[in-house]
Formats: sequence, structure tokens, C-alpha cells
Amino acid sequence: MTRTIKIMGVSLFALTLVVPGMITVAGSRSSDAEEEKQAGPAKERRFTVDVAMDGRTVRFNRGITYQEAGRGDTFVMFGPIYPAGTLPNGAASNTPDDPGSIGAWTFRATLTFDGGLSRGSGLEACCGLPELEIPPLWIQARRGKPGVVDLFNQLGIATAQYQFDNGETLIVEGPVSRPAGTVAVVGGMGAFSGAGGELDGVAIGTNSTGYPNLRLTFKLLPHK
Repeated sequence: MTRTIKIMGVSLFALTLVVPGMITVAGSRSSDAEEEKQAGPAKERRFTVDVAMDGRTVRFNRGITYQEAGRGDTFVMFGPIYPAGTLPNGAASNTPDDPGSIGAWTFRATLTFDGGLSRGSGLEACCGLPELEIPPLWIQARRGKPGVVDLFNQLGIATAQYQFDNGETLIVEGPVSRPAGTVAVVGGMGAFSGAGGELDGVAIGTNSTGYPNLRLTFKLLPHK
């Protein structure tokens, strides 16, 4: 039975997590997914992609299972990147093997919670998980305050690579939040060398592997 790890994203974390900075990949990304936003004297460049998280590729350190994982344990997983709007919303039957991908997503996360908390499947379990341990008082005191980070509401810390088939790569890092979140674009390679900015991600549904389909928007700052 497939078990879903509630990763934001993507980072990625969701971080869910995504990428470009000089949006020159026109052939590999839909023009509808690209836009330029005037931000004072400089231009912030944006573009959106979809990622199908492939639950078949999840591997934890030491060969442990998700239920055995706890704070400090790490896993790696992969997924294909698609042009924005490719993947469906809700519980869907799309598979990461479907054609049309424009790159590969690699996600590495270190858990800051106990994996056994997230038993079940689907997106519902990503929110409002019970806590296995009582947070220290200094963490409890921070809760419920606007803009204040609640460390026990973050599932992990992650890094993601968005490697496009045209040779460009974006690198993203940040907390794995629930149910969605924002992470930092910390660099890139090729035309994205020196890239910086933020990535906003949200889970739009699930695919045939039981893991989320993500929609990710890069907001890249201009080079100084």
C-alpha cells in the first residue's frame, strides 16, 4: 500500500521547489506560464510549472520505513516537471510516466517530525496532525502569533533541484510547510547561474502513486 509523505513541497518543503531566472526556456515551457511583473525600477520574472511527485521513488536513509522515520532522518524522491496547467486537480489517475515532461525534479528532505504521525493517504492527512511529543515552552509561547514560525508545524527542511531538459537548473531550499508554502530560490546553473528569489507551491491533487501533484511558481529577482 502506498503511503503518502506530506511534503508541503516543496518544497518543496516544496518546498515543494522550482526555478528559472532569465526565462529563456521558451521552447520547453508554455508562454502562458511566463509573465513579467513590474516591481519598481526592476523587473521580477515569474513562471509556473507542474510536478508529479513519484511515490515509487521514495527512499529513506538506512533503509528504514516511513513509520520508523523520525526527526533527523532523510529521504530522497523524484518526479517529472511539466508545463504549467498540465496536471489535473483533485484525486487523479495521471502517472509520472505520462509523456510531455520538460525536466526532472529531485527532492531531498530531513524530517523534523515523526514519520509515524502521517499514517493514511491523500492530502487530508497533511494538515492538523497530532503531535507525538509536547513542544518546549519557548515553542508553545510562539504559537498563534501572526508571522511567527511554529517549528512543530513544519514537516521538515528540504532542498530541491529543478533540472530542465535544455540544460538549465534551479535550486530551491526551505521548510516543508503544510498545506502549502514559500521557499527560497538559492541559485542555479546554466542560464540560471546566480538566480535568487522565491518559489510558491501548492498541492493541487494526487496522482496514481498516491503522492501530490504540485503547482509551483518561481519569482526570480533580476541580477544586480
